[in-house]
Amino acid sequence: MSLQTALDKRQNNFDLLRLCAALAVMVGHSFWIQPHHGRVEPILQHTGLEYSGSLAVYTFFFLSGMLVSSSFERQTNVIRFAALRLTRIYPALIVCVALTAFVIYPALADSGLASTLFGHDAIEYFAKNTWLFSGVQWTLPGIFETAPIKSVVNGSLWTLPLELECYLLVLISGAFGCLHSRARMIIFAVIASVAFAYLLAHGSSFGPLQALTNKPTGYSFYPAPFFLLGMVLYVFRSHVKTNWGVLIVLFVAYAVFRKSSIAAPFFYVTFVYLLLALAMTPSLHSLVPKHDYSYGVYLWAFPVQQIVATRYPEMDNLVSLAIAVPATVVIAALSWHVVERPCIRFAHSRFGRPRTNTTIHDGSTRSN
Repeated sequence: MSLQTALDKRQNNFDLLRLCAALAVMVGHSFWIQPHHGRVEPILQHTGLEYSGSLAVYTFFFLSGMLVSSSFERQTNVIRFAALRLTRIYPALIVCVALTAFVIYPALADSGLASTLFGHDAIEYFAKNTWLFSGVQWTLPGIFETAPIKSVVNGSLWTLPLELECYLLVLISGAFGCLHSRARMIIFAVIASVAFAYLLAHGSSFGPLQALTNKPTGYSFYPAPFFLLGMVLYVFRSHVKTNWGVLIVLFVAYAVFRKSSIAAPFFYVTFVYLLLALAMTPSLHSLVPKHDYSYGVYLWAFPVQQIVATRYPEMDNLVSLAIAVPATVVIAALSWHVVERPCIRFAHSRFGRPRTNTTIHDGSTRSN
C-alpha cells in the first residue's frame, strides 16, 4: 500500500498512532513528574537520545506534516483552512486553560480560594496560554509546590505555539504551489532546512522563532523538522511505500552502530520508517478508535498527573498511571464530545464544504 492510498481512502491508522502517542507522553512524563527510586525512562536509558515523550511529540508533528498538508489541498480557500485549523486547536485549549486557571488552581492552591480566583496570576495564565503567540506560561504560584516539577501546571502546552508556526509552513508552501509540485517542494524544503540550521547556529530575538529551536529535557532533536519531513512525504505520497524487510534491516543497522557516532541518523530513520509502516498496516485497522481523544489526552494529562503525584507522592510512577490514564481519558472523552466535535461541525457548516468529498483525518490536530 502506498501513502497516497492510505490518505485517499482512509485505510490508515493515524488516529491510533496519535492516541498511542498521547498516552506515551503520559508514560514518559511520569518518570519526571513522579520519580521512583532513581528509575530512568527505559527508551532514554537504552538510546541515550530520546525518551517516550519526545518520540511521541515527533510522531504528532510528523503525522501533522502529512495530514495538515492534505487538509490544505482539500480546502476551497485559505480562510477555510485557517478557520478549521484554529477551530481544531483553540476551543479545547481555551476550556482546558480556563478550568485549570479558574477551577483547579483556586481549589488546590495554598493561598486560598479568594486570592487565587480574583488575583492576577490566574488571569495572566489564562491570557498567555490562550494567546500562544508569545509563548506559554507553565507555572502558577502556590500550586504543586511539593511536586518534583514544582509549580508547573501544564508542561505539554509548549508544543502548541510551535504547531501553529508549522501550520504557517503549510500555508506558505501551499500559496506557492509546493504541495502539488515535487520540484517546488524540494526547493521549499531546502530553504526551510537552511533557515532552521541558521536559527540553530545564530538564534533569534524574535519570540515565535525561538519556539522552533526549543528542546526540553529528554530531547536530542527538534519537532519542526519532523513536520517538514511529513510535508515532503505528502507531496511524494504516491512513491512512499513500506516493507517490513527494510524495517528489519534498519533495526539491525541501528543495533550494530548503536554505540558509534552515526547511531543518531540510523535511529531517526528507523523511527520514521516504523511510523509509516505502522500507519499503513492493514491488520491494525480494527484497533483504530472510533473517536479522536488524542488531543484531549494531550491537553489534560500533565495537570492530572501533577494532581496524582501531589496526592500520592510516594506512589510508584507506573502505578500512578493506573489512576492518571483512566481519569485523563474520561476528561478527554468529555472534551471531544462536548467541545471539540461540536466546534468542528460548526466550522464545517460555517465555512462550507471542502472541494472534494473525501474525508481524511488531518493532523495533530486530529480530525478536520
